[in-house]
Amino acid sequence: MDFVSLRIENFLSYQKAEFTDFAKPGLTLIEGQNLDEGGSNGSGKSTPWDALSWCLFGQTVRGLKNDEVIHRGVGKDCLVSVVFEHSGKKWRIERFRKHFDFGNRLLPIVDGALLELGTVAHTQEFIEQSLGIDFELFRCTIVFAQGETFNFVNETNKKQKEILSKVMKIDFSSNLVQVKKAIKAHGSEVDEVEEKVTVLRSHQRDADKLYKDEIELWEAERKEKLRDLVNDLGTEEGENKELKGRLRSLELIEKVEAKVSDAQKSLNAKIVLLSHKETKLSVAYSYLQKELAGILKFKGGEATCPTCSQMVDLEHVKEHAKALKLKSEDTLEVKNKVARAVKVLQDQYDKYDEKKLAISKKQREQDRLHHEYDTLQKSIASLKSGIKELKGAKNPYHGLIEEEKEKQKRIEAKLKELEKRLEEIGDDKSYLEFWEEAFGDSGIKSFVFDLICSTLTQKANYYANMMTNGQVVIEFDTQKKLKTGELRDKFDVSLLTGGDKVRYEAYSGGEKRKISLAVDMALSDIMADYYGSTFNVVVFDEQTNYLDKNGRESFLRLLKEIAKTKRVLVVDHDAEFKGRFDTIWTVEKRDGVSRLL
Repeated sequence: MDFVSLRIENFLSYQKAEFTDFAKPGLTLIEGQNLDEGGSNGSGKSTPWDALSWCLFGQTVRGLKNDEVIHRGVGKDCLVSVVFEHSGKKWRIERFRKHFDFGNRLLPIVDGALLELGTVAHTQEFIEQSLGIDFELFRCTIVFAQGETFNFVNETNKKQKEILSKVMKIDFSSNLVQVKKAIKAHGSEVDEVEEKVTVLRSHQRDADKLYKDEIELWEAERKEKLRDLVNDLGTEEGENKELKGRLRSLELIEKVEAKVSDAQKSLNAKIVLLSHKETKLSVAYSYLQKELAGILKFKGGEATCPTCSQMVDLEHVKEHAKALKLKSEDTLEVKNKVARAVKVLQDQYDKYDEKKLAISKKQREQDRLHHEYDTLQKSIASLKSGIKELKGAKNPYHGLIEEEKEKQKRIEAKLKELEKRLEEIGDDKSYLEFWEEAFGDSGIKSFVFDLICSTLTQKANYYANMMTNGQVVIEFDTQKKLKTGELRDKFDVSLLTGGDKVRYEAYSGGEKRKISLAVDMALSDIMADYYGSTFNVVVFDEQTNYLDKNGRESFLRLLKEIAKTKRVLVVDHDAEFKGRFDTIWTVEKRDGVSRLL
Protein backbone atom coordinates (compact mmCIF):
# COMPACT_ATOMS: atom_id res chain seq x y z
CA MET A 1 0.00 0.00 0.00
CA ASP A 2 1.90 3.05 -1.31
CA PHE A 3 0.60 6.42 -0.20
CA VAL A 4 0.76 9.15 -2.86
CA SER A 5 -0.96 12.16 -1.32
CA LEU A 6 -3.05 13.37 1.62
CA ARG A 7 -5.41 16.37 1.23
CA ILE A 8 -7.06 18.09 4.21
CA GLU A 9 -9.85 20.67 4.31
CA ASN A 10 -11.33 22.10 7.53
CA PHE A 11 -9.98 19.22 9.62
CA LEU A 12 -8.96 20.07 13.21
CA SER A 13 -6.57 23.08 13.01
CA TYR A 14 -6.12 22.86 9.21
CA GLN A 15 -8.31 24.67 6.69
CA LYS A 16 -6.43 23.53 3.59
CA ALA A 17 -3.28 21.45 3.26
CA GLU A 18 -1.81 18.80 0.97
CA PHE A 19 0.99 16.34 1.72
CA THR A 20 2.62 14.66 -1.28
CA ASP A 21 6.22 13.72 -0.46
CA PHE A 22 5.67 9.98 0.23
CA ALA A 23 7.11 8.31 -2.85
CA LYS A 24 10.84 8.06 -2.01
CA PRO A 25 12.21 6.22 1.02
CA GLY A 26 13.92 8.47 3.50
CA LEU A 27 13.87 10.03 6.92
CA THR A 28 11.65 13.10 7.40
CA LEU A 29 11.39 15.23 10.52
CA ILE A 30 8.18 17.13 11.19
CA GLU A 31 8.64 20.19 13.37
CA GLY A 32 6.10 22.75 14.47
CA GLN A 33 5.78 26.43 15.38
CA ASN A 34 2.76 27.61 17.36
CA LEU A 35 2.79 31.36 16.83
CA ASP A 36 -0.45 31.75 18.78
CA GLU A 37 0.84 30.23 22.03
CA GLY A 38 4.58 29.87 21.53
CA GLY A 39 6.67 26.75 21.25
CA SER A 40 5.81 23.76 19.05
CA ASN A 41 3.07 22.05 21.04
CA GLY A 42 -0.41 22.38 19.55
CA SER A 43 0.94 23.53 16.19
CA GLY A 44 -0.70 20.62 14.30
CA LYS A 45 2.32 18.35 13.75
CA SER A 46 0.32 15.19 14.56
CA THR A 47 -2.85 16.22 12.74
CA PRO A 48 -1.90 14.66 9.34
CA TRP A 49 -1.84 11.17 10.93
CA ASP A 50 -5.15 11.81 12.63
CA ALA A 51 -6.49 12.86 9.23
CA LEU A 52 -5.06 9.76 7.54
CA SER A 53 -6.53 7.47 10.20
CA TRP A 54 -9.91 9.26 10.13
CA CYS A 55 -10.14 9.07 6.36
CA LEU A 56 -9.36 5.34 6.26
CA PHE A 57 -11.19 4.18 9.40
CA GLY A 58 -13.50 6.94 10.62
CA GLN A 59 -11.57 7.57 13.87
CA THR A 60 -8.32 9.18 14.93
CA VAL A 61 -5.46 7.77 16.99
CA ARG A 62 -6.45 10.28 19.68
CA GLY A 63 -10.02 8.91 19.75
CA LEU A 64 -11.77 11.81 17.99
CA LYS A 65 -14.92 10.96 16.02
CA ASN A 66 -17.74 12.54 14.05
CA ASP A 67 -18.10 16.33 14.43
CA GLU A 68 -15.09 16.57 16.80
CA VAL A 69 -12.75 16.58 13.79
CA ILE A 70 -14.30 19.64 12.09
CA HIS A 71 -12.32 22.92 12.22
CA ARG A 72 -13.90 24.91 15.03
CA GLY A 73 -13.64 28.24 13.25
CA VAL A 74 -15.43 26.95 10.15
CA GLY A 75 -17.80 24.31 11.61
CA LYS A 76 -18.57 22.63 8.28
CA ASP A 77 -17.26 21.36 4.91
CA CYS A 78 -14.74 18.93 6.44
CA LEU A 79 -12.90 16.73 3.90
CA VAL A 80 -9.93 14.36 3.99
CA SER A 81 -8.78 12.65 0.80
CA VAL A 82 -6.09 9.93 0.61
CA VAL A 83 -4.60 8.68 -2.67
CA PHE A 84 -2.59 5.46 -2.72
CA GLU A 85 -1.80 2.42 -4.82
CA HIS A 86 -2.83 -1.05 -3.67
CA SER A 87 -2.62 -4.40 -5.49
CA GLY A 88 -1.91 -2.69 -8.81
CA LYS A 89 -4.91 -0.34 -8.55
CA LYS A 90 -5.12 3.36 -7.86
CA TRP A 91 -7.31 4.17 -4.87
CA ARG A 92 -8.74 7.48 -3.68
CA ILE A 93 -10.74 7.48 -0.46
CA GLU A 94 -12.64 10.62 0.49
CA ARG A 95 -14.47 11.11 3.77
CA PHE A 96 -16.73 14.11 4.45
CA ARG A 97 -18.28 15.67 7.54
CA LYS A 98 -21.01 18.32 7.39
CA HIS A 99 -20.00 18.99 3.81
CA PHE A 100 -22.21 21.24 1.69
CA ASP A 101 -22.19 18.87 -1.31
CA PHE A 102 -21.49 15.45 0.21
CA GLY A 103 -22.83 15.55 3.76
CA ASN A 104 -21.21 12.75 5.82
CA ARG A 105 -20.43 10.33 2.98
CA LEU A 106 -17.50 7.95 2.55
CA LEU A 107 -16.42 7.53 -1.09
CA PRO A 108 -13.91 4.86 -2.19
CA ILE A 109 -12.88 5.35 -5.83
CA VAL A 110 -10.86 2.53 -7.40
CA ASP A 111 -9.34 3.08 -10.86
CA GLY A 112 -11.88 5.85 -11.40
CA ALA A 113 -14.93 3.76 -10.37
CA LEU A 114 -17.00 4.80 -7.34
CA LEU A 115 -17.57 1.77 -5.06
CA GLU A 116 -19.87 3.29 -2.40
CA LEU A 117 -22.03 0.53 -0.83
CA GLY A 118 -25.16 2.31 0.34
CA THR A 119 -24.27 2.98 3.97
CA VAL A 120 -21.07 4.30 5.52
CA ALA A 121 -20.82 1.17 7.68
CA HIS A 122 -21.01 -1.18 4.68
CA THR A 123 -18.55 0.95 2.73
CA GLN A 124 -16.15 0.97 5.71
CA GLU A 125 -16.33 -2.81 5.94
CA PHE A 126 -15.57 -3.08 2.21
CA ILE A 127 -12.50 -0.82 2.54
CA GLU A 128 -11.04 -2.75 5.49
CA GLN A 129 -11.60 -6.12 3.80
CA SER A 130 -10.04 -4.87 0.55
CA LEU A 131 -6.98 -3.36 2.24
CA GLY A 132 -6.55 -6.18 4.77
CA ILE A 133 -6.14 -3.81 7.70
CA ASP A 134 -8.33 -2.22 10.35
CA PHE A 135 -7.81 0.69 12.73
CA GLU A 136 -6.24 -1.39 15.48
CA LEU A 137 -3.69 -2.97 13.15
CA PHE A 138 -3.01 0.42 11.56
CA ARG A 139 -2.10 2.02 14.91
CA CYS A 140 0.25 -0.77 15.95
CA THR A 141 2.13 -1.27 12.63
CA ILE A 142 2.05 2.04 10.74
CA VAL A 143 1.37 5.01 13.04
CA PHE A 144 3.00 4.96 16.46
CA ALA A 145 1.16 7.87 17.98
CA GLN A 146 2.07 10.23 20.78
CA GLY A 147 0.83 8.87 24.10
CA GLU A 148 -0.32 5.61 22.50
CA THR A 149 -1.26 3.19 25.26
CA PHE A 150 -1.22 0.02 23.16
CA ASN A 151 1.70 -2.29 23.99
CA PHE A 152 1.78 -5.75 22.42
CA VAL A 153 4.27 -7.14 24.94
CA ASN A 154 2.17 -6.19 27.95
CA GLU A 155 -1.26 -6.99 26.47
CA THR A 156 -3.45 -9.87 27.58
CA ASN A 157 -2.95 -13.24 25.97
CA LYS A 158 -6.33 -12.89 24.24
CA LYS A 159 -5.42 -9.46 22.83
CA GLN A 160 -1.99 -10.65 21.70
CA LYS A 161 -3.56 -13.53 19.78
CA GLU A 162 -6.15 -11.21 18.33
CA ILE A 163 -3.50 -8.76 17.05
CA LEU A 164 -1.26 -11.53 15.73
CA SER A 165 -4.26 -13.09 13.98
CA LYS A 166 -4.97 -9.79 12.23
CA VAL A 167 -1.30 -9.36 11.27
CA MET A 168 -1.26 -12.85 9.75
CA LYS A 169 -4.85 -12.69 8.48
CA ILE A 170 -5.88 -15.90 10.15
CA ASP A 171 -9.03 -14.65 11.84
CA PHE A 172 -11.42 -17.59 12.24
CA SER A 173 -13.80 -15.78 14.61
CA SER A 174 -16.69 -15.76 12.14
CA ASN A 175 -16.11 -19.46 11.42
CA LEU A 176 -15.97 -20.18 15.15
CA VAL A 177 -19.22 -18.27 15.69
CA GLN A 178 -20.91 -20.33 12.98
CA VAL A 179 -19.54 -23.58 14.43
CA LYS A 180 -20.73 -22.64 17.92
CA LYS A 181 -24.14 -21.78 16.50
CA ALA A 182 -24.16 -25.18 14.82
CA ILE A 183 -23.12 -26.85 18.11
CA LYS A 184 -25.91 -25.03 19.93
CA ALA A 185 -28.39 -26.02 17.23
CA HIS A 186 -26.98 -29.56 17.41
CA GLY A 187 -27.56 -29.65 21.18
CA SER A 188 -31.09 -28.32 20.71
CA GLU A 189 -31.77 -30.98 18.09
CA VAL A 190 -30.39 -33.70 20.38
CA ASP A 191 -32.68 -32.50 23.19
CA GLU A 192 -35.62 -32.33 20.79
CA VAL A 193 -35.01 -35.80 19.34
CA GLU A 194 -34.43 -37.36 22.78
CA GLU A 195 -37.62 -35.75 24.06
CA LYS A 196 -39.53 -37.18 21.09
CA VAL A 197 -38.02 -40.62 21.76
CA THR A 198 -39.05 -40.40 25.43
CA VAL A 199 -42.60 -39.39 24.49
CA LEU A 200 -42.89 -42.16 21.89
CA ARG A 201 -41.57 -44.79 24.28
CA SER A 202 -44.12 -43.68 26.87
CA HIS A 203 -46.79 -44.53 24.28
CA GLN A 204 -45.46 -48.00 23.53
CA ARG A 205 -47.72 -50.89 24.72
CA ASP A 206 -48.78 -54.47 23.93
CA ALA A 207 -51.90 -54.05 21.78
CA ASP A 208 -53.08 -57.64 22.38
CA LYS A 209 -53.33 -57.00 26.11
CA LEU A 210 -55.34 -53.84 25.67
CA TYR A 211 -59.11 -53.58 26.27
CA LYS A 212 -59.39 -57.07 27.83
CA ASP A 213 -61.79 -55.85 30.54
CA GLU A 214 -63.63 -53.64 28.06
CA ILE A 215 -64.16 -56.55 25.67
CA GLU A 216 -65.60 -58.76 28.42
CA LEU A 217 -67.79 -55.97 29.73
CA TRP A 218 -69.10 -55.22 26.24
CA GLU A 219 -69.94 -58.89 25.64
CA ALA A 220 -71.75 -59.14 29.02
CA GLU A 221 -73.73 -55.98 28.29
CA ARG A 222 -74.59 -57.28 24.83
CA LYS A 223 -75.94 -60.56 26.25
CA GLU A 224 -77.93 -58.71 28.86
CA LYS A 225 -79.44 -56.35 26.29
CA LEU A 226 -80.22 -59.28 23.98
CA ARG A 227 -81.93 -61.12 26.83
CA ASP A 228 -84.00 -58.04 27.68
CA LEU A 229 -84.99 -57.57 24.05
CA VAL A 230 -86.04 -61.23 23.67
CA ASN A 231 -88.12 -60.98 26.87
CA ASP A 232 -89.72 -57.76 25.68
CA LEU A 233 -90.44 -59.36 22.31
CA GLY A 234 -92.14 -62.35 23.98
CA THR A 235 -94.31 -60.05 26.08
CA GLU A 236 -95.33 -57.90 23.16
CA GLU A 237 -96.02 -60.86 20.90
CA GLY A 238 -98.40 -62.15 23.64
CA GLU A 239 -100.11 -58.78 23.68
CA ASN A 240 -100.24 -58.97 19.90
CA LYS A 241 -102.20 -62.27 20.00
CA GLU A 242 -104.66 -60.82 22.49
CA LEU A 243 -105.19 -57.76 20.34
CA LYS A 244 -105.77 -59.90 17.26
CA GLY A 245 -108.51 -61.82 19.13
CA ARG A 246 -110.21 -58.64 20.25
CA LEU A 247 -110.03 -57.19 16.78
CA ARG A 248 -111.60 -60.36 15.29
CA SER A 249 -114.57 -59.98 17.65
CA LEU A 250 -115.10 -56.53 16.24
CA GLU A 251 -114.81 -57.49 12.60
CA LEU A 252 -118.76 -57.88 12.25
CA ILE A 253 -119.35 -54.35 13.52
CA GLU A 254 -119.35 -52.88 10.04
CA LYS A 255 -121.83 -55.53 8.72
CA VAL A 256 -124.15 -54.99 11.70
CA GLU A 257 -123.90 -51.25 11.18
CA ALA A 258 -124.83 -51.70 7.52
CA LYS A 259 -127.88 -53.83 8.41
CA VAL A 260 -129.03 -51.34 11.02
CA SER A 261 -128.63 -48.53 8.53
CA ASP A 262 -130.62 -50.46 5.93
CA ALA A 263 -133.36 -51.24 8.47
CA GLN A 264 -133.49 -47.57 9.49
CA LYS A 265 -133.80 -46.54 5.87
CA SER A 266 -136.70 -49.01 5.36
CA LEU A 267 -138.43 -47.85 8.56
CA ASN A 268 -137.90 -44.25 7.61
CA ALA A 269 -139.60 -44.86 4.23
CA LYS A 270 -142.59 -46.49 5.96
CA ILE A 271 -142.73 -43.70 8.52
CA VAL A 272 -142.75 -41.13 5.71
CA LEU A 273 -145.62 -42.91 3.90
CA LEU A 274 -147.69 -43.41 7.04
CA SER A 275 -147.00 -39.86 8.17
CA HIS A 276 -148.22 -38.67 4.78
CA LYS A 277 -151.33 -40.82 5.10
CA GLU A 278 -151.88 -39.56 8.62
CA THR A 279 -151.70 -36.02 7.36
CA LYS A 280 -154.33 -36.70 4.69
CA LEU A 281 -156.60 -38.33 7.24
CA SER A 282 -156.18 -35.37 9.55
CA VAL A 283 -157.19 -33.05 6.72
CA ALA A 284 -160.19 -35.21 5.85
CA TYR A 285 -161.26 -35.41 9.47
CA SER A 286 -161.02 -31.66 9.86
CA TYR A 287 -163.13 -31.18 6.75
CA LEU A 288 -165.83 -33.60 7.96
CA GLN A 289 -165.90 -31.89 11.32
CA LYS A 290 -166.35 -28.55 9.70
CA GLU A 291 -169.12 -29.88 7.44
CA LEU A 292 -170.82 -31.56 10.37
CA ALA A 293 -170.70 -28.37 12.36
CA GLY A 294 -172.42 -26.54 9.53
CA ILE A 295 -175.23 -29.10 9.23
CA LEU A 296 -175.83 -29.08 12.94
CA LYS A 297 -176.46 -25.35 12.72
CA PHE A 298 -179.16 -25.87 10.04
CA LYS A 299 -182.69 -25.50 11.60
CA GLY A 300 -184.86 -26.92 8.89
CA GLY A 301 -187.59 -25.64 6.40
CA GLU A 302 -186.89 -25.30 2.87
CA ALA A 303 -183.49 -24.12 2.43
CA THR A 304 -180.37 -24.69 0.45
CA CYS A 305 -178.14 -27.50 1.66
CA PRO A 306 -174.73 -26.21 2.69
CA THR A 307 -173.25 -29.35 1.31
CA CYS A 308 -175.06 -29.98 -1.95
CA SER A 309 -176.71 -26.58 -2.41
CA GLN A 310 -180.14 -28.19 -2.90
CA MET A 311 -183.33 -27.49 -1.18
CA VAL A 312 -183.58 -29.96 1.67
CA ASP A 313 -185.75 -30.64 4.57
CA LEU A 314 -184.84 -31.22 8.18
CA GLU A 315 -185.02 -34.94 8.07
CA HIS A 316 -182.74 -35.13 5.25
CA VAL A 317 -180.30 -32.94 7.18
CA LYS A 318 -180.42 -35.14 10.20
CA GLU A 319 -179.63 -38.23 8.13
CA HIS A 320 -176.88 -36.52 6.41
CA ALA A 321 -175.42 -35.32 9.70
CA LYS A 322 -175.59 -38.81 11.04
CA ALA A 323 -173.76 -40.12 8.01
CA LEU A 324 -171.12 -37.45 8.33
CA LYS A 325 -170.63 -38.22 11.97
CA LEU A 326 -170.08 -41.86 11.27
CA LYS A 327 -167.70 -41.09 8.46
CA SER A 328 -165.85 -38.62 10.64
CA GLU A 329 -165.52 -41.15 13.42
CA ASP A 330 -164.25 -43.77 10.98
CA THR A 331 -161.71 -41.31 9.58
CA LEU A 332 -160.53 -40.41 13.08
CA GLU A 333 -160.16 -44.05 13.99
CA VAL A 334 -158.11 -44.76 10.86
CA LYS A 335 -156.05 -41.66 11.53
CA ASN A 336 -155.33 -42.81 15.08
CA LYS A 337 -154.39 -46.28 13.87
CA VAL A 338 -151.97 -44.72 11.37
CA ALA A 339 -150.56 -42.47 14.13
CA ARG A 340 -150.00 -45.44 16.37
CA ALA A 341 -148.32 -47.30 13.51
CA VAL A 342 -146.03 -44.29 12.95
CA LYS A 343 -145.26 -44.24 16.68
CA VAL A 344 -144.37 -47.94 16.60
CA LEU A 345 -142.15 -47.42 13.58
CA GLN A 346 -140.55 -44.35 15.20
CA ASP A 347 -139.83 -46.35 18.36
CA GLN A 348 -138.22 -49.01 16.22
CA TYR A 349 -136.19 -46.30 14.45
CA ASP A 350 -135.01 -44.86 17.77
CA LYS A 351 -133.98 -48.30 18.94
CA TYR A 352 -131.86 -48.59 15.81
CA ASP A 353 -130.22 -45.21 16.78
CA GLU A 354 -129.32 -46.73 20.14
CA LYS A 355 -127.86 -49.70 18.33
CA LYS A 356 -125.90 -47.35 16.06
CA LEU A 357 -124.58 -45.48 19.14
CA ALA A 358 -123.40 -48.77 20.61
CA ILE A 359 -121.89 -49.70 17.28
CA SER A 360 -120.11 -46.29 17.11
CA LYS A 361 -118.67 -46.89 20.56
CA LYS A 362 -117.40 -50.27 19.47
CA GLN A 363 -115.93 -48.67 16.32
CA ARG A 364 -113.98 -46.22 18.49
CA GLU A 365 -112.76 -49.12 20.55
CA GLN A 366 -111.82 -50.88 17.34
CA ASP A 367 -109.89 -47.78 16.15
CA ARG A 368 -108.06 -47.58 19.47
CA LEU A 369 -107.19 -51.27 19.26
CA HIS A 370 -105.98 -50.81 15.68
CA HIS A 371 -103.74 -47.97 16.84
CA GLU A 372 -102.40 -50.09 19.67
CA TYR A 373 -101.92 -52.93 17.25
CA ASP A 374 -99.98 -50.73 14.78
CA THR A 375 -97.81 -49.35 17.59
CA LEU A 376 -97.20 -52.85 18.87
CA GLN A 377 -96.26 -54.05 15.40
CA LYS A 378 -93.70 -51.26 15.11
CA SER A 379 -92.32 -52.05 18.56
CA ILE A 380 -92.12 -55.76 17.67
CA ALA A 381 -90.34 -54.90 14.40
CA SER A 382 -87.93 -52.63 16.31
CA LEU A 383 -87.24 -55.36 18.87
CA LYS A 384 -86.61 -57.91 16.13
CA SER A 385 -84.30 -55.46 14.37
CA GLY A 386 -82.47 -54.75 17.65
CA ILE A 387 -82.10 -58.47 18.34
CA LYS A 388 -80.78 -59.06 14.83
CA GLU A 389 -78.36 -56.13 15.15
CA LEU A 390 -77.09 -57.26 18.55
CA LYS A 391 -76.64 -60.83 17.31
CA GLY A 392 -74.59 -59.60 14.34
CA ALA A 393 -72.72 -56.84 16.22
CA LYS A 394 -68.91 -56.96 16.36
CA ASN A 395 -67.07 -56.00 19.50
CA PRO A 396 -65.71 -52.46 18.78
CA TYR A 397 -62.69 -53.02 20.99
CA HIS A 398 -61.36 -55.61 18.54
CA GLY A 399 -61.20 -52.79 15.97
CA LEU A 400 -59.49 -50.52 18.50
CA ILE A 401 -56.91 -53.23 19.09
CA GLU A 402 -56.20 -53.39 15.36
CA GLU A 403 -55.93 -49.59 15.26
CA GLU A 404 -53.56 -49.70 18.23
CA LYS A 405 -51.44 -52.32 16.47
CA GLU A 406 -51.13 -50.03 13.46
CA LYS A 407 -50.32 -47.13 15.78
CA GLN A 408 -47.61 -49.18 17.50
CA LYS A 409 -46.13 -50.04 14.10
CA ARG A 410 -45.93 -46.31 13.29
CA ILE A 411 -44.39 -45.59 16.71
CA GLU A 412 -41.80 -48.32 16.19
CA ALA A 413 -40.94 -46.99 12.73
CA LYS A 414 -40.64 -43.42 14.07
CA LEU A 415 -38.46 -44.61 16.96
CA LYS A 416 -36.09 -46.36 14.54
CA GLU A 417 -35.95 -43.19 12.46
CA LEU A 418 -35.19 -41.03 15.55
CA GLU A 419 -32.62 -43.50 16.90
CA LYS A 420 -30.90 -43.46 13.51
CA ARG A 421 -30.94 -39.65 13.63
CA LEU A 422 -29.37 -39.76 17.11
CA GLU A 423 -26.55 -41.88 15.70
CA GLU A 424 -26.07 -39.39 12.89
CA ILE A 425 -26.15 -36.51 15.36
CA GLY A 426 -23.49 -38.28 17.39
CA ASP A 427 -21.26 -38.29 14.32
CA ASP A 428 -22.11 -34.62 13.70
CA LYS A 429 -21.10 -33.77 17.27
CA SER A 430 -17.60 -35.19 16.79
CA TYR A 431 -17.33 -33.32 13.50
CA LEU A 432 -18.45 -30.00 15.04
CA GLU A 433 -16.22 -30.40 18.10
CA PHE A 434 -13.28 -30.99 15.77
CA TRP A 435 -13.94 -27.71 13.94
CA GLU A 436 -14.64 -25.85 17.18
CA GLU A 437 -11.18 -26.77 18.34
CA ALA A 438 -9.72 -26.14 14.88
CA PHE A 439 -11.11 -22.59 14.69
CA GLY A 440 -10.33 -21.89 18.38
CA ASP A 441 -7.10 -20.56 19.83
CA SER A 442 -5.65 -24.05 20.28
CA GLY A 443 -6.43 -25.17 16.72
CA ILE A 444 -5.21 -23.96 13.35
CA LYS A 445 -4.41 -20.54 14.81
CA SER A 446 -2.11 -22.09 17.40
CA PHE A 447 -0.48 -24.22 14.71
CA VAL A 448 0.18 -21.13 12.59
CA PHE A 449 1.48 -19.30 15.65
CA ASP A 450 3.91 -22.20 16.23
CA LEU A 451 5.17 -21.79 12.68
CA ILE A 452 5.60 -18.03 13.02
CA CYS A 453 7.08 -17.85 16.51
CA SER A 454 10.68 -18.42 15.41
CA THR A 455 10.40 -15.82 12.66
CA LEU A 456 8.74 -13.31 15.00
CA THR A 457 11.44 -13.94 17.61
CA GLN A 458 14.19 -13.47 15.04
CA LYS A 459 12.78 -10.19 13.68
CA ALA A 460 11.94 -8.78 17.12
CA ASN A 461 15.50 -9.49 18.31
CA TYR A 462 16.93 -7.91 15.19
CA TYR A 463 15.27 -4.63 16.16
CA ALA A 464 15.79 -5.17 19.91
CA ASN A 465 19.52 -5.71 19.36
CA MET A 466 19.63 -2.46 17.42
CA MET A 467 17.71 -0.58 20.14
CA THR A 468 19.28 -2.12 23.28
CA ASN A 469 22.74 -3.06 22.00
CA GLY A 470 21.97 -6.71 22.63
CA GLN A 471 21.07 -6.25 26.31
CA VAL A 472 17.48 -7.51 25.91
CA VAL A 473 16.46 -10.75 24.19
CA ILE A 474 12.84 -11.34 23.21
CA GLU A 475 11.37 -14.83 22.94
CA PHE A 476 7.90 -15.81 21.69
CA ASP A 477 6.29 -19.17 22.43
CA THR A 478 2.82 -20.73 22.13
CA GLN A 479 3.16 -22.54 25.46
CA LYS A 480 3.88 -21.26 28.93
CA LYS A 481 5.57 -23.41 31.54
CA LEU A 482 3.91 -23.21 34.94
CA LYS A 483 5.70 -23.49 38.28
CA THR A 484 4.45 -27.05 38.50
CA GLY A 485 6.27 -27.84 35.28
CA GLU A 486 3.01 -28.22 33.41
CA LEU A 487 2.81 -26.67 29.95
CA ARG A 488 -0.25 -24.53 29.21
CA ASP A 489 -1.43 -23.50 25.76
CA LYS A 490 -0.78 -19.76 25.85
CA PHE A 491 0.93 -17.23 23.59
CA ASP A 492 3.84 -16.08 25.73
CA VAL A 493 6.38 -13.25 25.40
CA SER A 494 9.53 -13.67 27.45
CA LEU A 495 12.16 -10.96 28.04
CA LEU A 496 15.70 -11.96 28.96
CA THR A 497 18.52 -9.78 30.26
CA GLY A 498 21.87 -11.42 30.94
CA GLY A 499 20.19 -14.81 30.43
CA ASP A 500 17.67 -14.19 33.21
CA LYS A 501 13.96 -13.81 32.58
CA VAL A 502 12.78 -10.34 33.57
CA ARG A 503 9.17 -9.17 33.84
CA TYR A 504 8.26 -6.36 31.47
CA GLU A 505 7.12 -4.19 34.39
CA ALA A 506 10.64 -4.32 35.86
CA TYR A 507 12.18 -2.37 32.94
CA SER A 508 12.43 1.40 32.86
CA GLY A 509 10.16 3.54 30.68
CA GLY A 510 12.84 3.96 28.03
CA GLU A 511 13.61 0.25 27.93
CA LYS A 512 9.91 -0.55 27.66
CA ARG A 513 9.63 1.85 24.73
CA LYS A 514 12.57 0.19 22.96
CA ILE A 515 11.16 -3.30 23.50
CA SER A 516 7.71 -2.23 22.33
CA LEU A 517 9.09 -0.59 19.18
CA ALA A 518 11.16 -3.68 18.39
CA VAL A 519 8.11 -5.92 18.63
CA ASP A 520 5.94 -3.49 16.63
CA MET A 521 8.51 -3.41 13.83
CA ALA A 522 8.68 -7.20 13.85
CA LEU A 523 4.88 -7.40 13.52
CA SER A 524 4.97 -4.94 10.63
CA ASP A 525 7.59 -7.05 8.88
CA ILE A 526 5.61 -10.24 9.46
CA MET A 527 2.55 -8.65 7.91
CA ALA A 528 4.62 -7.58 4.87
CA ASP A 529 6.60 -10.82 4.47
CA TYR A 530 3.71 -13.28 4.76
CA TYR A 531 0.84 -11.46 3.15
CA GLY A 532 2.31 -8.66 1.06
CA SER A 533 0.65 -5.99 3.24
CA THR A 534 3.50 -3.52 2.82
CA PHE A 535 3.25 0.21 3.45
CA ASN A 536 5.60 2.84 2.08
CA VAL A 537 5.10 5.05 5.13
CA VAL A 538 5.64 4.62 8.87
CA VAL A 539 5.07 7.37 11.43
CA PHE A 540 6.70 7.83 14.83
CA ASP A 541 5.03 10.59 16.82
CA GLU A 542 6.89 11.72 19.97
CA GLN A 543 8.37 8.27 20.58
CA THR A 544 11.62 9.47 22.28
CA ASN A 545 10.01 10.92 25.41
CA TYR A 546 11.25 8.09 27.64
CA LEU A 547 14.62 7.60 25.91
CA ASP A 548 17.95 8.90 27.14
CA LYS A 549 20.67 10.11 24.79
CA ASN A 550 21.93 6.58 24.07
CA GLY A 551 18.36 5.43 23.62
CA ARG A 552 17.67 8.20 21.11
CA GLU A 553 20.78 7.27 19.21
CA SER A 554 19.64 3.66 19.08
CA PHE A 555 16.20 4.83 18.00
CA LEU A 556 17.73 6.91 15.22
CA ARG A 557 19.72 3.93 13.98
CA LEU A 558 16.42 2.01 13.84
CA LEU A 559 14.78 4.83 11.90
CA LYS A 560 17.58 4.98 9.37
CA GLU A 561 17.37 1.23 8.86
CA ILE A 562 13.63 1.45 8.22
CA ALA A 563 14.11 4.52 6.01
CA LYS A 564 16.08 2.41 3.53
CA THR A 565 12.76 0.99 2.22
CA LYS A 566 10.08 3.39 3.53
CA ARG A 567 9.30 7.04 4.04
CA VAL A 568 9.78 7.43 7.80
CA LEU A 569 7.96 10.43 9.25
CA VAL A 570 9.07 11.49 12.73
CA VAL A 571 7.37 14.06 14.90
CA ASP A 572 9.86 15.27 17.52
CA HIS A 573 10.93 18.51 19.18
CA ASP A 574 14.48 17.39 20.08
CA ALA A 575 16.87 19.84 18.34
CA GLU A 576 19.64 17.19 18.29
CA PHE A 577 17.73 15.25 15.69
CA LYS A 578 17.24 18.07 13.22
CA GLY A 579 20.54 17.69 11.38
CA ARG A 580 20.21 13.91 11.04
CA PHE A 581 17.12 13.87 8.73
CA ASP A 582 16.94 13.81 4.96
CA THR A 583 14.06 16.30 4.81
CA ILE A 584 12.20 18.54 7.20
CA TRP A 585 8.53 19.51 7.13
CA THR A 586 7.60 22.59 9.10
CA VAL A 587 4.07 23.15 10.34
CA GLU A 588 3.10 26.65 11.43
CA LYS A 589 0.01 27.65 13.35
CA ARG A 590 -1.17 31.23 13.16
CA ASP A 591 -4.58 32.66 14.16
CA GLY A 592 -5.88 29.17 14.96
CA VAL A 593 -5.00 27.77 11.50
CA SER A 594 -2.20 25.29 10.78
CA ARG A 595 -0.42 25.16 7.45
CA LEU A 596 2.51 23.27 5.92
CA LEU A 597 5.28 25.72 4.99
